[in-house]
Amino acid sequence: MSMSEFDRRLQEPDKDPSALYLEKEGRLPDDFSKEDLDFAHELQGLFSPADEELPPYFVQTLLDAENSRFQPATQGLEQRTYARVFRRLRLHRHLFRFSLWQWVSQMAPVQRPLAVVASSCFLFMLATMMATGNAFASGVIYLVAGPHAGVVQTRLLPKELDAAKTSPQPLRANIENEPKQISFLETVSRLQFPLYWPSYLPENYTMEEAYLIQNQGVFWTDGPVLQLVSHYSAPGLKPHGSGKITIWELKPRVKVIQNVSLGSAHELRIGPDGQAAITVDGNWVYNLDNSTHEWVHDGQIELIYERDGVIFWIQGDQRDGVTQDVLSQIATQLNQFNVQRVFRTMGHVNSFQQSTEYPAWMVRTLLVDKDNPDGPSLLVLPPDGSTPTKDQRGVDNSP
Repeated sequence: MSMSEFDRRLQEPDKDPSALYLEKEGRLPDDFSKEDLDFAHELQGLFSPADEELPPYFVQTLLDAENSRFQPATQGLEQRTYARVFRRLRLHRHLFRFSLWQWVSQMAPVQRPLAVVASSCFLFMLATMMATGNAFASGVIYLVAGPHAGVVQTRLLPKELDAAKTSPQPLRANIENEPKQISFLETVSRLQFPLYWPSYLPENYTMEEAYLIQNQGVFWTDGPVLQLVSHYSAPGLKPHGSGKITIWELKPRVKVIQNVSLGSAHELRIGPDGQAAITVDGNWVYNLDNSTHEWVHDGQIELIYERDGVIFWIQGDQRDGVTQDVLSQIATQLNQFNVQRVFRTMGHVNSFQQSTEYPAWMVRTLLVDKDNPDGPSLLVLPPDGSTPTKDQRGVDNSP
């Protein structure tokens, strides 16, 4: 019986020129075992690429390489298949296949005593975070706009500040004793910082009032506080909000931090040099029914920043078109006192009203962080935008 060509190739693989094809071409994978090599020789005995004896559909398979069936398995296929099978069979599986001890050991090849200490510290921190969770949830966030200016955000007004249940008082409390008027030059001589005057105000706003507030009993300001008030004065139109833009200028002796509601303050940059600033949306309003202050988003908006040791609070009403961008533009165009410039833009102001009566919201203060190496800080209750009424329950009812 004659031996076929197929049998000869299987018995004499070394004499078959295709048997050593993979070895000669150097295409054997590094992890090929002896069994893999024998199987490759067996395939070489069945098919000979050198003699163009190819397996069925070999060319079609090569031409159809883009078919998804021939694409390599994607990363994570094993895990997804594992999860799908366990989910279909409704079997329980472990999300994490190693213990805390294994995790610590894998993170750093340390000795057992040191690993025990590391695990203990981790458990202690976890327990501390759980125990102080309520304190974190209460929310206390500080934002700074300079070395002495900033805000602290809390969910509720501190009891020490909320204890002052007096409604906001007018700047000049004694109507019978009107403040004296002083000139621009005399005002500048009394200030401990350069007087800044706005060279820009929104359309229909006119500077009409200017106050110099000075009280020897106030310890947290270095010299007087300056207040500039502009009024909305469009012919035939009434403001929808307060109708005022107020600029406060003061030089502090301590850190002056306004207390605002959590989430009502945001950081931003103003001017070409990226001056750090803070915007505050809303204000505290005293509720007569529950005898406490509540934060109200009634359109009041404020910009806080510090320049050369001087703190600026610029306040307006969004219902009158005074937006964050408008306040930023006013801030970037606040210039130091210049006689010619001021008299061109001063509006109806030709002198300052002198007063020793601080607004009520400036009186309601609380000294905190006495042991702070950077010096004490002062919590200042932000000004109320409007006088509270009997039916005001956290909602502004002003026209």
